[in-house]
Amino acid sequence: MGSTDIVLSGRTIVVTGAAAGLGAAYARELDALGAAVVLVDLDESVHDLAVSLSEAHAVVGDVIDRTTAELAVRTALDATGHLDGLICNAGLGSTAGPVHRFDDEAFDAVLRSHLHHTAIWSRAAWPHLREASDGAIVTTSSATAMGLPGTSDYAAAKGAIWSLTRCMALDGARHGVRVNTIMPIAFTPMASTYPDEAVRDWMRAGFDAAEVAPVVAWLLHPDCPTSGECFSVGAGRVARVVMAVAPGLESVEPLSVEAVAAGWNRATSLDGLVIAEDSNSDMMLMRRALGELG
Repeated sequence: MGSTDIVLSGRTIVVTGAAAGLGAAYARELDALGAAVVLVDLDESVHDLAVSLSEAHAVVGDVIDRTTAELAVRTALDATGHLDGLICNAGLGSTAGPVHRFDDEAFDAVLRSHLHHTAIWSRAAWPHLREASDGAIVTTSSATAMGLPGTSDYAAAKGAIWSLTRCMALDGARHGVRVNTIMPIAFTPMASTYPDEAVRDWMRAGFDAAEVAPVVAWLLHPDCPTSGECFSVGAGRVARVVMAVAPGLESVEPLSVEAVAAGWNRATSLDGLVIAEDSNSDMMLMRRALGELG
């Protein structure tokens, strides 16, 4: 880490999935910026990482177990008296394969490890982040949410996390709680199992997990003004990812299938694209189509 005036001294942050990969990179970055960290993982080696840092505490447990979340929050409060941030990073890789082949139990396990984990930990941390008045959560989505063959379980979970993040950001706005998500790409233990060797080598060479960590640290910083957003992060790049809606086909007459077919080019056009702040962005276009707005 280079010289900087941006620090996280006096902040206490919980990180799930912290024993290796992205979670460990986050822990090291936060530690270097002066934060106290509570590191959570199912792997006992999380203790070794905690010992190597300045002010760190380790919690070993399953992230989909509410008692683990409660223990981590209590550990943070016992150590420093407050909780200022949460990073939901843990989760399983895809096991689904093509949609006609996935196993129901395995599919549910992947969703629980990502979506349910994020909801459980956010709920456990929420009262304390509200009390802090400038608390922040960073969740973990993925570009697979945009679509990737054979990953329906993982992609569904990551897409749902993006939506959950947006809703939590709206819920937290009046309490000073900011919530954002990232779509990270990094060479991690999960990435090392990718079946294509050429892709693995490419990621190993260009996608260091340490390059994701500064973005996460900034999103947790009290000076960061952003909430409810998604960012693609990796290889030294950070870029906003948006949900958007276009005006589309508008008809003063009741739609028929013939009218839809005839106007399909207009329905699929991106002319006049509007970045969605929330569901009202689409509703405003609906109201305009009804003639309620000028």
